[in-house]
Amino acid sequence: MPSLRILQVLPQLNRGGVERATLDLVAALRKNSSTTYVACENGSLINELIQLGGTHLNLPAASKNPVQMMLNAWSLAKLIRTHNIQIIHARSRAPAWSALWAARWERIPFVTTYHGAYSASHTFKNFYNSVMGRGDRVIAISKFIEQRIKEQHPFAAPNIRLIPEGIDTQTFDPKQIPSSDITTLRKMWGIPLDASIFLLPGRINHSKGHTIFLEALHQLKNHEVWGVILGQDPGDTPYLLKLKDLASSLPVRFIHHVPSLPIAYAAADFIVSPSLVPETFGRVIAEAGAMERIIIATTQGATPEVCHTGKTGYLIPAYNVLALANAMDNALQLTQQERQIMEKAARKHICAHFCVKKMCHETIKLYKELLI
Repeated sequence: MPSLRILQVLPQLNRGGVERATLDLVAALRKNSSTTYVACENGSLINELIQLGGTHLNLPAASKNPVQMMLNAWSLAKLIRTHNIQIIHARSRAPAWSALWAARWERIPFVTTYHGAYSASHTFKNFYNSVMGRGDRVIAISKFIEQRIKEQHPFAAPNIRLIPEGIDTQTFDPKQIPSSDITTLRKMWGIPLDASIFLLPGRINHSKGHTIFLEALHQLKNHEVWGVILGQDPGDTPYLLKLKDLASSLPVRFIHHVPSLPIAYAAADFIVSPSLVPETFGRVIAEAGAMERIIIATTQGATPEVCHTGKTGYLIPAYNVLALANAMDNALQLTQQERQIMEKAARKHICAHFCVKKMCHETIKLYKELLI
């Protein structure tokens, strides 16, 4: 089969799981001698898109205004004709409606990736969400999302394809990190080299469970333990001020930027993800596992698919401070051999099931099936 011509559509190209998956596919298509376009508003990752060999097509795709969505559909239809697009692939609801209309007008296959656990509090909201199930193929990024699609949009069931989200296991590989880089970062953080670090990476947002983490740290006794909260500085929001007050008597660092996320994982001993809401995939958990780090996370959403309790980490109920403190204490009590067994198992599991190469291979295979 000749090379593919794919158009991906999403609101913006800024940092996030959806955007990362978009760029990963751009890179894979390029290696496959295929041409890929991305229609979206401007964002911080546009330059990376171009460096990877993709073409940016500027479109006000973040708009939820019905008139603008219809105008976007006309623009996409024109782009399909101009660039001889074979498949249009949408990754978010508002642009997906525009992409659906354009695909039907131009009679090309329409693919969606269902990235979110969208709420459906009323009939109209469920209808709005349903566009993500209207693809000729609907990619579910986890078993949790696959089941959610079937429950909320039963009509989509025949077209669902489970293609788990993937991370770059070459970038997230502890063998790529010199010990000197770890030492340097720990010194930058001002944390003793012999201390144990629990790292909580992610947005500074209530849903990520920072308060649960800090309260659990208060429960730990007789350990040389430090906490690191890593996330972009949201400014002095009431939530951040609350966290700093809660951490005032604890050995905790608030870090807003690191030169390399893999080095940050390597500098920590354990990764904590006490999310209060279900994760649709759990990118942090997968990245940490690939870096041979033991994970402590909640039992919601797709997390149990990525972390196997007792084997690659520990799963706890959400909102449960005592359970988190006990899991952290159990991790600290592991012997060196027990810890290494879990760390190696974590990377093996991620490489086998959540590798970006596998994700891209399966997606390109799906494209080719639609064009037969």
